[in-house]
Amino acid sequence: ELDQPHSLTNPVVVATGATEWDKLGDVKQAALVKATSLFGPTKMLGALADVKVSRVISGPSASHTIALTDAGVFVWGKNHMGQLGLGDEMTRPGPVELTALSGETIIHAAAGKGHSLFVTASGKLYACGCNKFGAVGPAPQKKKEFISSPVQVAGVPYAVRCSAGADFSMVIDRSGSVWSFGWSEFGQLGMGTDGSYNTSASSVKMTFEAERNPSRVPGLSNVVQLVCGPHHTVALTSAGVCYTWGRGAYGTLGHDAGQDDVWAPRQIQNFLFRSINAGGMWCTGIGWRVYNGSSKPQGGGMLHMWGRINPTKDSWMYPKPEYELQGWNISALSCGNNHVALFADDSVIVWGTGCQFGELGFGEGGPKSSAKPKQVDGLQGSVVGDVTCGVNHTVYIVEQSQLTDDLPEWVAPEPVPPEPKAEGKGKGKGKG
Repeated sequence: ELDQPHSLTNPVVVATGATEWDKLGDVKQAALVKATSLFGPTKMLGALADVKVSRVISGPSASHTIALTDAGVFVWGKNHMGQLGLGDEMTRPGPVELTALSGETIIHAAAGKGHSLFVTASGKLYACGCNKFGAVGPAPQKKKEFISSPVQVAGVPYAVRCSAGADFSMVIDRSGSVWSFGWSEFGQLGMGTDGSYNTSASSVKMTFEAERNPSRVPGLSNVVQLVCGPHHTVALTSAGVCYTWGRGAYGTLGHDAGQDDVWAPRQIQNFLFRSINAGGMWCTGIGWRVYNGSSKPQGGGMLHMWGRINPTKDSWMYPKPEYELQGWNISALSCGNNHVALFADDSVIVWGTGCQFGELGFGEGGPKSSAKPKQVDGLQGSVVGDVTCGVNHTVYIVEQSQLTDDLPEWVAPEPVPPEPKAEGKGKGKGKG
């Protein structure tokens, strides 16, 4: 399967993009972020030098990364909400072992804006990070906003896979059912509601209630893949049927029926897919258009995209083929907040508009962004086992022996403790 990492003999982690995690999003700090960014493919060794990495995980809302290895789980990146699970809120520039889960075999994980999820081989689900909006679930410390060490999430029968939006969580159990919890302002939990209510009988002000207890999403079965954008969800069944729900702006859901939010799973008509992914405000699917109810065509399928593909052009309201990649055999793909990275044949191909911190990996003198798919010269001829895109960064697992360039090695700076801050207040978000 496309979303399953490929085993490599001698894997090495290679990264491009931002490294100054705490400064991301701060316009005043943009120059500093650029000065410390990795504009070309760079080896990330450190704590990963002597372990065999099998999977890397980030996401379109995440400024942190999770690596699954033969020696346990390693994490790095932004940690302002305890999302790394290390028992504190200190950002880690480079990989650090997540010792709190050392007694478990982690088979899957997910990264949201301020939280992380981990699935064990025995079906247990763990979460850590920001729980203000319920994304960590019915945690023991309900009134604690940040839960900086992983806690087991009750209520999901035998988890096998997970995904994380900005502030919500989705899980597949071993029967193929889907469970959701967290923030539902756009209907992204799939429960038929956006969770809004009036603050009082005499007021028109609307607010939202976090759903901390996992609930089974109605109308879904035999789900094999599940991915989340910041505020939308995409599910794929074993039959290749794709469902989307959540925030509908810019055609993100692909239903060719306006831009309204959708509060329950809705099938994308006339398409079958073998793999799906979700970016900031778009989705991808590798598959086929189906005419007159015909069965799934033969072959590997073609990359389709829908949503806000290019901010300077009209959105794609339904799945459209990416003809630039016609004929390429795609074996790994990931979407970040504003870019896509994939491995096809012997090439790494990336594109995205609005990129500025090297996440595309074209080098110091190369373009920062690209509206069309373009090969990364520094990884040409490589074999990629896995790729993940996050907020302004990209991480690959590459076969060491196949690297054609002598890539530089990044030496992570020492972590800096965060400045003391006041406890956050507030019970919810207002509507809007």
